Order: sequence, then C-alpha cells, then structure tokens
Amino acid sequence: MARSNVSPAIDPPASPAFHAFSYARPGRALAPNFIIAGGGEVKEGGANYRDNIVAYGDTSPAGMRLKVQCVLDEMERRMAALGLGWAQTTAAQAYTVFDIHPYLAGDLLARGAGTHGLTWHYCRPPIAGLEFYMDCRGVESERML
Repeated sequence: MARSNVSPAIDPPASPAFHAFSYARPGRALAPNFIIAGGGEVKEGGANYRDNIVAYGDTSPAGMRLKVQCVLDEMERRMAALGLGWAQTTAAQAYTVFDIHPYLAGDLLARGAGTHGLTWHYCRPPIAGLEFYMDCRGVESERML
C-alpha cells in the first residue's frame, strides 16, 4: 500500500484526515500492478534529510528543475528495480505549490512521467524543506468510491 502525507496549501482540513489509499493485487492481465510510494528531492542513503535535500531552499525555476530531476531519477530507480518504467504507469502525481510549467515539457513529459497523464496536486510535501514530491502507479483497473 502506498500513501502520501501531503498537506493541501489551500483550504486544508481542520484536522488530520484520510482522503484515499491505494493498494495493488495480482491482476488478471499480463501487465503488472504496482505502486511506487511518494518521494521527494532527497538523495538516498544520507545520514539525515536536511543535509541531503537537493537545492535546499532554492525554489527558483533552476532550483526546482534540479529537484524535479532528482525525484524523477528516484522514481525511475524504484520502477527499474521492479523491471518497469514510465511506459507501464497508468497514473503519476506531482505535489508542489510551485509552478510546474517551466519543467513540465522538458523534464517530466520528456522523460515519460506523463505517459498516461500527470496530475498536479497543489500541496506541500510531508517533510519540511522538501518542495517537490511525486508518486506513480500502474494498475489494471481503478475503483473510486
């Protein structure tokens, strides 16, 4: 099961709330079902988050591009560990309060993150200091109640 602890920047709930969850189960089709949990612009393996945040405090278009590239690298690394890539995703979500348009075509879409659409949530990532967060999934079917 994957989850996201994002915080809506506009009209946040009065108290912590559970909005949705996802889980994957074996599918009937040949395509795999998978969920890649959210990740932000932190290089893996460091002693702490603060010292490993890419372009810490830099929310300029250039700084945000570095953050996006780091997150894309991590999403791709996680999918590759499963023998998968963007072509197998059915949905990708980006979470940031900063404009994604400066790096939408040249980074997110060019690398395949929008293969089946990209949803931008105007939210803050769950860890102070992070500015861009992303998750993705590839599922045979989705049910929304």
